[in-house]
Amino acid sequence: MDVTGLIPACGQATRLSPTPCSKEIYPIGLRYSEVLGKTIPMVVSDCLLEYFAKAGISQAIFVIRNDKTDIPRYFEKRKDLPVHLDFIHKESSPGAPYTLDFAYEYVAGKITALGFPDILMRPADAFKPVIDKLVGNEALDIALGLFPIERKYSWDMVEFDQDEVRKIHVKPQDTHLTYGWTIAAWKPSFASFMHDYLAKTAVPNRELYIGHVLQAAMDDGLKAGCALFPEGACIDLGKPEDLSAVYRTPVF
Repeated sequence: MDVTGLIPACGQATRLSPTPCSKEIYPIGLRYSEVLGKTIPMVVSDCLLEYFAKAGISQAIFVIRNDKTDIPRYFEKRKDLPVHLDFIHKESSPGAPYTLDFAYEYVAGKITALGFPDILMRPADAFKPVIDKLVGNEALDIALGLFPIERKYSWDMVEFDQDEVRKIHVKPQDTHLTYGWTIAAWKPSFASFMHDYLAKTAVPNRELYIGHVLQAAMDDGLKAGCALFPEGACIDLGKPEDLSAVYRTPVF
């Protein structure tokens, strides 16, 4: 099964700025590298690459802004990466869906696994059941990994029935829902839908999130399933308070 990891990295990281480097390679601790035989810094994106590898994903694509040249420079020095990385450079992006669509020609016809470089999660092998859910059901176009969420106003919260997604609420101000999606995998049918949808959609006044496009696909008849992680957890390192929490208690 050929699955390509996709990593959006065109954001400005305004919540953390100023930073000494791109957020995606911001050091969050130390780890021992078996390949290098020494202890080296662990950067934010290292966690996502390990998550991909645990699901058997051997290649991933970073979509980055042209000015984030420190990301490929850093990873080109690394001889211990668990997956092969390619880089797509773009001047800018009006939002994450457009960032992902920059890679359309590279992932068309493939199963794609989406992960965010600044989100840590447990269990670390969560991509595997999400991908298994997707490929194990011919009717599904999309599969989402759902985790319990505390700060619901800053996450896409999900209505679901057993293992079928009913509706996605993008960063709701008030909701009774308890699970939000953190990772995703999709078949070429959704990649094609997103490509066509964005081509026909003018850049909106408000930011267009991936959750908006996922919901639009479901409204158009595409089917989304989910894998639930009731004992799981996730944390967004794009927020200063959560980054500080990882420094204090590195539980992920």
